[in-house]
Amino acid sequence: MKSDEIIDDFWRWFTEHENTFSQPLSDQAQWRELDDRLAALGIANWEIRSGGDEISEFIISSPKMRNYMACRRVLDRAPTLDRWQYFEEKPPKDWKRIFRWGGQELKLMRGVGFSAFYNIRTDFLK
Repeated sequence: MKSDEIIDDFWRWFTEHENTFSQPLSDQAQWRELDDRLAALGIANWEIRSGGDEISEFIISSPKMRNYMACRRVLDRAPTLDRWQYFEEKPPKDWKRIFRWGGQELKLMRGVGFSAFYNIRTDFLK
């Protein structure tokens, strides 16, 4: 099978299972298969996250220049799906320093380190 055919096969499979990947706590076997299929394409770094407004973001990237072209080729052949956006690098997160934990919102101020967050977090677990 030629490389473009392998990429097209990946996207056919992804399209069949796209609903699984728009829900974070869904079928773990499908998530493992996604990772395996991406690894077979030479992609080790990927992320799926909510883009807001019922849009999911699929990000594939490579820290090494030699794998950049593999990422680019895979994304160039991506299908247009209504609920998906594709990125070759991670766009900035608009998290506004707010964490949600058990229905509570925790707002962190600049300069608050991990240990301060850890103490806040353990307070909510009591």
